[in-house]
Amino acid sequence: PKSLPKKNNAAYIYAHGGGAVMFDAAIENDGMMVTALNLQCVVFNVDYRLGPEAKAPKGQCDMAAAVRHVSKNALNYGVDKN
Repeated sequence: PKSLPKKNNAAYIYAHGGGAVMFDAAIENDGMMVTALNLQCVVFNVDYRLGPEAKAPKGQCDMAAAVRHVSKNALNYGVDKN
């Protein structure tokens, strides 16, 4: 939300449903906007690779990479690194 302070906000890193084989992050965009407003936090809606094209654990690795990225770049996103 635009009303959040410029730093030290909570981060919410979201993985869409679909059993890692269907859907994508875009399907959850509206819901994630509502979540950001309700929780007053910065939301990261991750579009991870899906099976069966991407064999396990590639989708899980994408999520782990997203968490590392948010942590490493926390200051740029206005979130608390911890």
